[in-house]
Amino acid sequence: MMAFEIAEAALGQAGTLEPAPLMKTLKNLRITTIGGPIWFAENGVGAINTYPSQIQSGAYQIIWPSEVATGKHIYPTPAWDKR
Repeated sequence: MMAFEIAEAALGQAGTLEPAPLMKTLKNLRITTIGGPIWFAENGVGAINTYPSQIQSGAYQIIWPSEVATGKHIYPTPAWDKR
């Protein structure tokens, strides 16, 4: 989902599919996504949260690694109406 938010923001701000302006826009992009704030450095390294997560009791929870986890993995994942 975050990748779609990033692509939408970058394409909207760049206003073109041309590689050079699009890359310049991405390198200057600073937005808050469903997974938190993102940014990219000049070398292309970004701050996208790629940790495994689940929605538990209506809240986004990081489930691994343990040093950043905000919830424990629930398996099997409950049906949507039980989350």
